[in-house]
Amino acid sequence: MHTRAQDNVFNDIAIIDVGSRSARWIGRALSTLAVLFLTFDSLGKLLEIEPVVAGSTELGYPASLVFTL
Repeated sequence: MHTRAQDNVFNDIAIIDVGSRSARWIGRALSTLAVLFLTFDSLGKLLEIEPVVAGSTELGYPASLVFTL
């Protein structure tokens, strides 16, 4: 015996709100900014650029640890 409540269970689950297109693009843009920031920060530390090392030592980290950060 099928009732109306049993028939609607799967129909209600299938409807998923994924958000607007603009919200999706804003999320992608913010994610890209975060990735770019972390990439440039990592490159500065890997190449041991002097302003990066100086900034890290001003924050209290020893200059020998800048590469490992």
